[in-house]
Amino acid sequence: MLHEEGTIHRAISPAAVFSDDRGDCDFRLSGFEWSLRVTSASPVGRDGSNKVDRLRAPELEKSDARYSFATDWFDFGVLCTEIFGFEPSGRGTKTVERLREVVLNLAYLGPPERALILGLLEPDPERRFTDSATILQGLSEAHASVRNRTIVIGKPLYIGFNLGAGSRLSEAIADITANAAKGAIRAADVEAQLDFIRRDLTGDLQLLVRQTPSQHYVLNGRLLQYRVQRWERDTPTWDVGFCQSADPPSLDPTEKVASLDGRKIEVRAAPKLSRDLNRARSIGAAWDAVFPFESTTTELDDAQYQVLEFFKITNQLDALLTAAQIWPVRVVEVEEQTEGAVVEVTSVPDGQRDELALNLKLSRSADQMRDFFTRDAVSMPLAEESDFTLAYEGVLGRGEQETNIRWRFDRMIFHPGGIRYRFYHEDAGLPAPTLDSRMYLMPSGLGGTIAQLKRRQRAIDGMRSHAGLLTAIADPDRARRDTTDSPGSSNAIESMDESKQLALNRIWKTQPLFALQGPPGTGKTRLLETLTTRLLEVDVSTQALITAHSHEAVRHVRRKLAERIATLPQTTRPIVVRLDDREDADYVSRTTARLARAISDSPLAASAPTHILERARSIAADLEQGKPATRDIRSLESLVRQAANVVFATSNSGELAQLLEDNRRFDWSIVEEAGKAHGFDLALALQASYRVLLIGDQEQLPPFNFAALEGLFREPPRILNAWKNGAGFAPGLVGREYVGLDDEDQQRFAESCTVWLDMVQFFAEMFRRCQRSVVAEAPIAMQLELQHRMHPDICEMISHCFYRERLRTHKDAIARFQSEGPPFGVVTNAWMPEQRIVFVDLPWMQEVKQATGEVGGADGKRRYTNAAEIDAVVQVLSQFTRKPGQTAMFRFCRPTAHKFARSYRRFPTESLRES
Repeated sequence: MLHEEGTIHRAISPAAVFSDDRGDCDFRLSGFEWSLRVTSASPVGRDGSNKVDRLRAPELEKSDARYSFATDWFDFGVLCTEIFGFEPSGRGTKTVERLREVVLNLAYLGPPERALILGLLEPDPERRFTDSATILQGLSEAHASVRNRTIVIGKPLYIGFNLGAGSRLSEAIADITANAAKGAIRAADVEAQLDFIRRDLTGDLQLLVRQTPSQHYVLNGRLLQYRVQRWERDTPTWDVGFCQSADPPSLDPTEKVASLDGRKIEVRAAPKLSRDLNRARSIGAAWDAVFPFESTTTELDDAQYQVLEFFKITNQLDALLTAAQIWPVRVVEVEEQTEGAVVEVTSVPDGQRDELALNLKLSRSADQMRDFFTRDAVSMPLAEESDFTLAYEGVLGRGEQETNIRWRFDRMIFHPGGIRYRFYHEDAGLPAPTLDSRMYLMPSGLGGTIAQLKRRQRAIDGMRSHAGLLTAIADPDRARRDTTDSPGSSNAIESMDESKQLALNRIWKTQPLFALQGPPGTGKTRLLETLTTRLLEVDVSTQALITAHSHEAVRHVRRKLAERIATLPQTTRPIVVRLDDREDADYVSRTTARLARAISDSPLAASAPTHILERARSIAADLEQGKPATRDIRSLESLVRQAANVVFATSNSGELAQLLEDNRRFDWSIVEEAGKAHGFDLALALQASYRVLLIGDQEQLPPFNFAALEGLFREPPRILNAWKNGAGFAPGLVGREYVGLDDEDQQRFAESCTVWLDMVQFFAEMFRRCQRSVVAEAPIAMQLELQHRMHPDICEMISHCFYRERLRTHKDAIARFQSEGPPFGVVTNAWMPEQRIVFVDLPWMQEVKQATGEVGGADGKRRYTNAAEIDAVVQVLSQFTRKPGQTAMFRFCRPTAHKFARSYRRFPTESLRES
């Protein structure tokens, strides 16, 4: 604190340190009468007043000696030696070296204490520890080292391993034991896997301490590298660790490495450790006490903290909304069949869960079930044709793992005792639920949702160490850095319209954030392609991450960019990798296979020693044949991930999270379809690079279920009550820091909610904030204004309704529509007008449930349809005819896929094909 204020102490010694008289280790520094606030180093007086017997920094013995921050830290190092009973005196470098040798040979000092004191007593001020963050971290490590040798000495470290079917860790063990004499260890053989891990974790183990994207450890075994995360079940804690994945061992020499020093690792299956958690916590050592993470010395300011809290709170609310839609039921009928089973369930009251639902502005559980299975509940976040799981626990993160049975909804039955819901499955041999048991009905894909929630939670925790990113989100103008860089000129750039060229130049010159709005047909994907290829042309080592909220959006961008990249020479073609989509042509294993084959067939391989050539060919052949990954293959795939120039992934990708946890960072992070994503969905992509480009359109589809979050932020007391009632339904995902606030804190929370309300539609708010940052008439947000897809008449309507008349049709598109005409015509004597926008007005509309024209609901079947609308669509389609030699396509849009399926069956498809 003294140095941060520009003040040198100049007299750090035992005489300047005071302690209390109770022995509570409460120390205070005094002696400030000698301190000086300076703008440069303070000269040492030569009048003899500074003559002391105590050892001081060697540079103070020179004729032009000056006090500095470095001399203060040297004095602090001398003070440390005096605590151990030394009385260092004398002058010069030789005296310092003798003292350093004594410190080096002190047996009771551990490596962290020794390293800190020697760093402070460095004779050369240029090499001396003088950075406050470095010294504070050294003190933290020294404190932990002393604590380890006293309080927790000899205590083991516990890890719960997630093993079994579907476990990435089990798959890694099976792969690495595939060629063993006894054969691969099966995923179901948990005990054999535990034995393997125990054998692998023998010897002098090394541990990597990693900070990003969230704090975790990496334990290097002989054959595998285990990722140890915080225990998240029940109460999150580092008292025990949790491991669910492993990779081939690798070691970055720049990383912080710690030694176990013989400390034992207790290997347990996660379910068993969960049952014995209290015992393990009492006899084991806490991971973060033995191996402390780096202290965060930079406090966040209010604006940064508010952004971080928004991400945390919205992710927690998403978890609560999910938990509130797990429905408690009672099994009232069970019928076991040769091929599967049929069950009937009825809703049962659950006061606390219903109270949570009401606080979240949802219906009670019984009403949610009835509404979902009988009507068009557009606001319900469940998929149209869901499979369901019946579990005995209704806590988020537990129940969905109890069974692999996927139940299908059959019908709703109006029974005198209440509404019953019939479900069935066709998996022979699986046990049926117990009659009259209380269970919980939930979507079968909920496990994936929980994995995403936890992944986002870790990514959001990691944002704490990205203060610059938080600043850029809170106030883009404050973080803005403009450069004189330019993309230059190329055929691809010059072929774009002037709107995209202007956008490309502004994006290129601005750091760290730019927001681009791309209305329909404006070619934002083409701009993205041109930007990426130009980056690679200017610097072949560029590494870019391209993400989107949905798999389909990622596939679309990748296909377009692949076409552009395919035109480049093979020798200079960038490495492109797709994460998470195993069917993609550029999935990691497929890209690795192509590279492995190119290497094994290259002149370089041919000139290599025979055993290396054979090994390269063997790896290439194994990859092409899709054989289980060996250690060589895993290492090569890891290298390809790290070296790839362009990486495609969904914004909440599990493989992307792993990549970032391995300290991978990119030169650019480009987010497509940002307007459809919540802020918490982008936590990984935002911290993947120091340059972020957000591409979206806030006038098109908003983030999924955004209205629920907006409604809650308008009523802050509901959020606080939801946390109070619902934290137990989502343990490890929902914190209690906002439970029990006093009146003043509740008022502050309510004021923050007004800011967070604007951020719910994250891209829209970022676009507004970036628009307000204008330098030399150039904001760091821009809308593309020229469209090439829509007919000019349609564009005019869209521009007027949504884009404040700022969307225009490019002159080339106008000419194309004028010269080419549509690929369809209308039938003879058609009533269909020639205009490009036609409204069909039906003579009535629904006002109450089961109004005329609706089908479904009353007979226990699911959903409503509208026969009159279907007839109208059929009549409209009957007006069109395809022009000879041309292909005409119709896009049929309905609110739900279920309605589309019902409607499509009414279409005269054969006659349409013929016409």
